[in-house]
Amino acid sequence: MLRSHKTVRCAAHGQTTSLARDTAQALAPRIDSLARTLLGEPLLKTQLQWRWGTHGSLAVTVAGDRRGRWYSFEENRGGDALDLIAWQRGCDLKSALAWARNWL
Repeated sequence: MLRSHKTVRCAAHGQTTSLARDTAQALAPRIDSLARTLLGEPLLKTQLQWRWGTHGSLAVTVAGDRRGRWYSFEENRGGDALDLIAWQRGCDLKSALAWARNWL
C-alpha cells in the first residue's frame, strides 16, 4: 500500500515536502492530460470525474475542489496526482516527483 508522500518526505527530507506539495498542486489543473498520459482514454466521463478500470473502479476527479485526486475502489487506495504517477509507473515517490517535474 502506498504511503502518503508527505509522510515519507517529512521523515527523509524536510525540503522535499514543499517541492512535492508544489508539484502536486501544479499537476492538479492538468490532471485530465496527466490521466490520459498514464491511463489512456477513460471508459466514462462526467463533469467532475473520469473513470477507468473494471466497472469504472478507478476514479480521477477532473473538476471541483478535489481536482487532481484519484481513488481505486478495487485496490482501496488513492491520493493526489503525484501518488497516481508513483502507482501507475510502479516507482517510489522520489522517482515520481522527478518524472512529474519533467512532464510539467
